[in-house]
Amino acid sequence: MKAVVLAGCLFSLGYWNVVQAAETSAPATGTNKPLATINGQAITQQMLADYKAFRQKYAGEEESPTSDEALLEELVSRELLVADALKNGVDKSPEFLNQLEAMRKNLLVGLTLERYLATHPLEDATLKADYEEKIKLAQGNFPQEFNVSHILVDSQEVAKALINELNAGKPFDELAKANSKDTITGEKGGELGWITPQQVTASFAEAMGKIEKGFFSQQAVQSEFGWHIIKINDKRPISIPPFDSVKEKVRKAMQAEQKQAYIEELRIKNPVEILLAPNAGTEQTAPTQDATK
Repeated sequence: MKAVVLAGCLFSLGYWNVVQAAETSAPATGTNKPLATINGQAITQQMLADYKAFRQKYAGEEESPTSDEALLEELVSRELLVADALKNGVDKSPEFLNQLEAMRKNLLVGLTLERYLATHPLEDATLKADYEEKIKLAQGNFPQEFNVSHILVDSQEVAKALINELNAGKPFDELAKANSKDTITGEKGGELGWITPQQVTASFAEAMGKIEKGFFSQQAVQSEFGWHIIKINDKRPISIPPFDSVKEKVRKAMQAEQKQAYIEELRIKNPVEILLAPNAGTEQTAPTQDATK
């Protein structure tokens, strides 16, 4: 947020010269219409529009005021702070110059990556191929999803006793409500809902694949959380979202890979040698004892 505020100040600074020029060369109409003045200097409709666009891009719409009146008040406050900062020489201070240089580098990085992606666009056919490859992988590893209920207890002995009660006809949901230490699902009769194997521990996932629909495990399944009695309420092929509904997510994922590949390419062209030893930043030198004492 500090960077956003500082960037906003820089953004505002440039407007003082623009406004001064506009006052002598353009009529006060349309986008040059003054909305407020500070010591005779105008804040125009165009300044407000540009500031609004700036806030939405760098701060996000959720952090921006919702009305032009609120934005104008914020812009006035910022201009007052900028003017006071210039008056007190803050723009000449080492702190300002250091942060300005860091922001300059960050902006260069962002624009360079944007330009790289713009010159290496991903066609829909490429996105579709990546989508289909990942779908095949998902279907191969996790072809089904399961509607599951479970009872979680602390010991194998307790689990065995509950399995005996289930085999004797005791309803699963009643035993879950009365005995499961997973109180969230226990209140719902042990229901976990629809899950895929990758969402649970390996032992739980393996057991799910062996239990038929409508049945529960005859052996308790151990995990890091305790001992589970697992019931499979239903099974179905894994739900695959249509390509069009996830195309932009696929694009973002592939663009992240593009960025990383671009950086790796730069590292090859410009050999990098890391001189900092592992954990060097956290090592501390033990104080030496004075041998004369």
